[in-house]
Formats: sequence, C-alpha cells, structure tokens
Amino acid sequence: MHLTEKNGAPWSETLHRVGLLLVLIVTFYGIAIAEYRKVAKGSTIVIEQAEASWDAREKEEVADEARNSTESGDGVSAPVQEAGEDIESLIRAAFPEHPDIMIAIAKAESGLNPKAVNVNRNGSTDIGLFQINSVHGYDELSLFDVKKNIEAAREIYGKQGLGAWVAFKSGSYKKFLAN
Repeated sequence: MHLTEKNGAPWSETLHRVGLLLVLIVTFYGIAIAEYRKVAKGSTIVIEQAEASWDAREKEEVADEARNSTESGDGVSAPVQEAGEDIESLIRAAFPEHPDIMIAIAKAESGLNPKAVNVNRNGSTDIGLFQINSVHGYDELSLFDVKKNIEAAREIYGKQGLGAWVAFKSGSYKKFLAN
C-alpha cells in the first residue's frame, strides 16, 4: 500500500517533484552567484583602471604645479628643487639614523608630494609624504602638513621600524637612493 496525498498522488512522486525543485533552485542560485562574481570582478577592474588613471592625472598635476612653482617673497620664481630640498632637510632632521633611506621611502611613497592621497581597497586612506595610513588614528587633515606627516612617520618608525612602509618591504625605495 502506497501513502497518497489528498489529491491522490503517491508520496514518492511528491518527493521526486520537491527534489527536482530543490535541484533547480540550487542550480539557478549557483548561476546567479557565478554571474555576480563576474560582474563584481569586472567592476573591480574598472575601479582599478580608474584609480590608475586618476593617479596618472594627479602626478601630471603635481608635475605642473612643480613647474609653475609658487613665487618667493622677492617676486622671483623659486626653483622646484628648493621645495624638495627643504622637505628633505626636515626628513633628515627627523631621521638622523637613516636619513637617505627615509627620503627614498618618502619619494617612493608620494613623490615627496605632501598632498598625495591613496584610497586602498580595504577603504583605508594613505595620506601625505609618507602615506600615513588612516588606521593609525591621526587626524587625516593634519597629515597634509609636511611637519605633522613627518612627526607621524617618526612615531610609526619608533613602533614598527622601516618595515612599516611597503616601499621599504618591496624594495621600491632603492631606486630613489642617492648614488
């Protein structure tokens, strides 16, 4: 004797239908997830391309600003290197144990641009000369100030050493070392 539903269909047939329905649901769910991943991956690529384009434009703007440097007090245009040398002397004073390495790190991280900003994939932000990450808890606006950024870098250096900077760990700072 077979068990039957109210409509007269055997339970085994009903279970078979429910099983097929579950298989269809799981299949469509898997397809939907796969499509979502494709779309998400595509948008990540677009975001990365936009960030690269933005970085290139920002570097061009910094170069333009450097070429059109602000005028000094006597009305004569100040040479571009003077501003860089001033920043370098501040870095040297803050890091007497590794002045050349820290200058090279700052060049690798920001191109010695105190206005440099990088938004990371995890949502944190790197700011200023030494690209101080927002996770360190510093007032982000103050990190655009050269001296405050160097002070923050000094504190981070005191806690983590040179390895706090990706440019040091990756070795990308080496191309900025004076020969």
